[in-house]
This record gives sequence, structure tokens and C-alpha cells, in this order.
Amino acid sequence: MKTILSQDAANFPGGCYQIILNLAQPVSLAVARLGLLRFPPGFYIYTGSQQRSLLKRVERHLRPEKKIHWHIDYLTVHREFRVTYVLLYPGSDAECELHRSFQKMSGARELHPGFGSSDCRNKCTSHLLYLKTVAEEQLGKWLEQFPSAKLIRIEPGNTAMRF
Repeated sequence: MKTILSQDAANFPGGCYQIILNLAQPVSLAVARLGLLRFPPGFYIYTGSQQRSLLKRVERHLRPEKKIHWHIDYLTVHREFRVTYVLLYPGSDAECELHRSFQKMSGARELHPGFGSSDCRNKCTSHLLYLKTVAEEQLGKWLEQFPSAKLIRIEPGNTAMRF
């Protein structure tokens, strides 16, 4: 299914994003050079950035069928992982700071060192966080700090982003 964007992706600025995925049952996955990783049920928050076209990058991540390029692709193509939310931070280049401050605010843990951070200039341990539960109210409170940020709920079976 093609993702439907509410505005021209080419005109949307670059920035940072967080993809929140839900996993209902345990999964073990071989992820590139990281090897076999075990994922307990819960929510996974991946933080990334794209400084040219933020929406095009997120749209790619939401596509269920794609060539695997990044660590996050191993999760987004797996049938047990379901993207539930996308948080967009247009114009931001603070990927690592967003990751660390979300971790501090939520109490999330990094389960897999090296996941999503192999090219990190700040030498972050990981760009993937784990929480047992995530509440939409918690996300709303988090986003109050970022006036230009957008919270997008992804409906089951649909990869369309609607603002």
C-alpha cells in the first residue's frame, strides 16, 4: 500500500522523527551484524533523522515491502511489529538529544547496543528504546516541549499519514 501524504513531501523540511512500534508477542530476529536479537512484547521507539526530505524517509520506513537498508527495516517489514505512531520534528537536527531526552522522560531502556546508531556522530549506544507500555497522553505531554512537532497515529492495516 502506498503511503498517502497530506502535503508535497518534497516541500516538507528535513528533520528528526521517532517511529513507535508495538509488538504483541516475543520475537527473535537476526539483524545485520548485530546478530540474533530478542525482542520482548512492548513498544519500541526508534529515533532517526533525514535532513533533506523528512516525509520521504518516514514514508519509506512505513512501507511494508522494501529492500532492507537500515536496522529499523528489520522491524518494519516483520509481520509481528506494528507501527502505531510517528512523531515528526521538522527542522530539527538533534536526533541524539531527542533520543536521550525521551529515554530520560519515559524511563525507556536500550535493549540492543548498536541498533540504529552505527553512524552516530555522538557515539550513542543505540537509537532504539523499549517500553512495556506507551500512552497517547504521555506522547502528548512529551511533544508540548516541541511546538513544531507533529504526532501521527497510524491506524492498523493502514500506512497513511494524516496530519
